[in-house]
Amino acid sequence: MHDERGWASIDFTEPIVPIISIKAPAAISLKKNLNTMKNLTPTTISALLLLTSGAVLAYLGCYLPPRGEISDSVLWYTSQCIIYAGSVFGVAGYVKTMVNKK
Repeated sequence: MHDERGWASIDFTEPIVPIISIKAPAAISLKKNLNTMKNLTPTTISALLLLTSGAVLAYLGCYLPPRGEISDSVLWYTSQCIIYAGSVFGVAGYVKTMVNKK
């Protein structure tokens, strides 16, 4: 719809109808996510806990005295947590991919 100047205008009296129908992929289905939650291994739980603790420590490091300066030990701990979590999730993903190929 256009007004007298030729500009596009919106008619808010008409209902908004989606143009494209998008279906959620199977990976997003609730049932599959619940099954994934049941299959958490101790290594995955430890990786999630370390990742969370590293993020919290880095966040707190910004606000504890001296304010705005994160000490080297906090950065070292945070980086070690990220490396551990990345290796746990990376190895698990690689193994899962290789098993599904065969």
